[in-house]
Formats: sequence, C-alpha cells, structure tokens
Amino acid sequence: MKKPILLLSIFLSFSLFSVGALAQEDEDALSSPIPSPDDERIKEQVQERIENVLQAADEEKKGALVGTLKSIANSTLTIEIESGDAQVKIDDETVIINPDRDEIELEDLSVGSKIIALGYTESQTTLNSKRIIVIEEFQTPETEVVFGVVTDISQEEKVLTIKHPKNENIYMIEIGSQTTITKKIDEEIEKISFSDIEEDDRLVVVGIPGENGEKMVTADLIRVVTN
Repeated sequence: MKKPILLLSIFLSFSLFSVGALAQEDEDALSSPIPSPDDERIKEQVQERIENVLQAADEEKKGALVGTLKSIANSTLTIEIESGDAQVKIDDETVIINPDRDEIELEDLSVGSKIIALGYTESQTTLNSKRIIVIEEFQTPETEVVFGVVTDISQEEKVLTIKHPKNENIYMIEIGSQTTITKKIDEEIEKISFSDIEEDDRLVVVGIPGENGEKMVTADLIRVVTN
C-alpha cells in the first residue's frame, strides 16, 4: 500500500508546483506595464512632430541664387550676385536648361550668361544646385529677378505678394497678358495658369521693377519652383 500513497504524494506535489507557477506567471503579467491607447497616441504625435521638424529643416535649406556667370572650374560655377561672388556646386544630377527650355550640358554654358541656380544652401553664398536656368534673353538693364514664397494672392487684380525666405524682402508681383508661368510637372516644364499658383509656392520672377524703387515687379516670366 505504500506505493500508491507515494505516487499520490508525488502527483499532489507536482500539481501544487504547477498551480504556483501559473499563479506567478499571472502575477508577472499583471505587474508588467501594458501600453495604453493614450501612450500609443502620444508616441505617434511625437513621431509626427519630429517628421514635421525634419521636413521644415529640409525646406529651409532650399534656396536660389541669381547672377552673372563669371567662371567655371571643375564642378563649381562662380556667379556675380548683388552682394559679391557666390559659388554654385553642381553634380551629375544637376539639370541645366537654356532660354529655349532645352536641357544642355555644362560645357554649353557661356561666361557672361545670366542664370538662376536652384538647390540647397550651404551658406548665403554657396549653393548645391539641382537645377540651373539660363535667362539671358530676359536680362536687360530694366529687368529684375526676385525670389520668394507666395504669401497672398489677389485673383481679381492678378497680383501676388511674395516674401524672400532669408532677407524677408516683400514684393508685389503684377501679372500681365504676356506673363509666362511655368512649372515642372512629371519631369517636363509646362505652362500653367495664374489660378494654378497657390500660397506657400516658391517662385522665381523675372520682370520689370516699379518706378522710384517701389518693390513692385511686372512679371515677364514666373517659374514655380518644385525642387
């Protein structure tokens, strides 16, 4: 009779051990922090804020330089701007467009040409260019080239207000019947309408400045910057 009693004792001991182990697992599970929906929402909001800051920082680096091409050395253009000389760095991905809106090579550029360089700024006088536009046929003694972000649109008067992102100069841009407005769409430069321009668009404007130093420009050409 001792053998059945011994087996019963072993069975009861094993059962008590199993119950204790399961109880400990339940206790550990209850004591472990479980992410609440609020915690998840906070994490999402923090991540979204980080992404917005990074995107804003990237947007802030976008810029343009407008001037006269003075020299070409390897992969760097030296252009003369209002404040002096500036450096425009180019690479294999830089696209160069001539006045006829045809893509050309670096060796096709001529010293003395008037150009707009679009890209990302390293400093106020250094730009890593992604796009260069030759505008020599628009550059006359009366012509002015300005760059800025659209802050206001008057559809009835066809007047834009733009603000330079760095020096914060504000210009009123008047649209005439001869104004050409272009934008890169699906890798092609296409003409668009005045109504297609939206607030916060970045523009390069070539036109006739107002009299007596008034910051009003009657636009000959408007390029909506997309890169």
